[in-house]
Amino acid sequence: MSRIINRPIEVVVDDQQGLVGFLWQGRWISICSIVRMWREIGKWWQGEGESTFYTVISRDLSVYELCNSYKGGWWLVRVYD
Repeated sequence: MSRIINRPIEVVVDDQQGLVGFLWQGRWISICSIVRMWREIGKWWQGEGESTFYTVISRDLSVYELCNSYKGGWWLVRVYD
């Protein structure tokens, strides 16, 4: 089960562009592992580009889906229950 969020978030990456954590509702979420990463191409005929999606596990073992949008910026796509 999951909840769709689709809200912009602030993400911190390390020197090698690895995900460190993100800020959500005033709370810092530390990422301990990336479970899955994939890319999706939007409607290229309308000028949309490629976005990168990540399924991550936080230190408290919660699961989140993040998106680094082709428009620039990060989004919290969903939270898994």
